[in-house]
Amino acid sequence: MADVEARARAAGTNCTRLAVSHAFHSPLMTAAAETFGTWLAEREFRPVGRRVVSTVTGDVLAPGTDLRALLRRQITAPVLFTRAVARAAADADLFIEVGPGRVLSPLATAVTGLPALSLDTDSESLRGLLGVAGAAHVLGAPLDHRAPLPRPADPAPRHRPADSGSSPARRKRLPWST
Repeated sequence: MADVEARARAAGTNCTRLAVSHAFHSPLMTAAAETFGTWLAEREFRPVGRRVVSTVTGDVLAPGTDLRALLRRQITAPVLFTRAVARAAADADLFIEVGPGRVLSPLATAVTGLPALSLDTDSESLRGLLGVAGAAHVLGAPLDHRAPLPRPADPAPRHRPADSGSSPARRKRLPWST
């Protein structure tokens, strides 16, 4: 990896090494992409109805984009993160990273100079959610704390561990929990 990084920098290309568990976004994921493609073929998709910037193309998706093909390609294609984030920044005041950890938000800020916050879906804390809500509010986004978050139409069954002596408040179903 160090040799590849050195050659990239010598060629004038910035690169950032990311700690990942698998060879995501590479041809080594072809078998997974094929399986995912089969699964996607059975799903119904509506046309793109809003501005969506793809990290596969680095650009805004056209209304007629074949989403199944794009999502399948996402698994094996290089990520055009810098190009996509720079393109998205033209109409953004804040980036929100939704996923495990806090890897992409500092990269988005470095590329665009815009604030980027992480929701960190693997965290049990509400800190990320509240930070994002606060930043969005400060930037003028209307927030309705009484409104429940949308739920998936057909949620997958989830494993609920048996009560391990957690406090009643911890077991209480909160409006934003699933």
